[in-house]
Amino acid sequence: MIKHIQPVSSTSANGLLGQAYPQIKRDFGALVEPFTLHAPAPRLLAGIWMATRKTELVGIVRREIKEAVAATVSKLNRCPYCVDAHTMMLHATSAHGIAASISQVNDGEIQDPAIRQIVA
Repeated sequence: MIKHIQPVSSTSANGLLGQAYPQIKRDFGALVEPFTLHAPAPRLLAGIWMATRKTELVGIVRREIKEAVAATVSKLNRCPYCVDAHTMMLHATSAHGIAASISQVNDGEIQDPAIRQIVA
């Protein structure tokens, strides 16, 4: 829940927000708080969305590798919200063991050697 910033609803989004919101919904699956909290600064939201999309959603690297890296960085940054978000995305890719290992700080138990090495 966003407490101190008033996000812009998708029904009242126009201009840059009116362009970014539908892309976020289409490509990410939902218009979630990590994006909407930036709505009062549309150029910032556009930059955040571009960086997220390019690093998480496109390219040839498997999604579970990207999410494992993001979850590990979030763990190092001590951001429990982000760790939860990225481990949930790992579960969505059926990488349940990787998600559990990262969230429980048992990286050595990751079965995929490539992901285990990257997380280490």
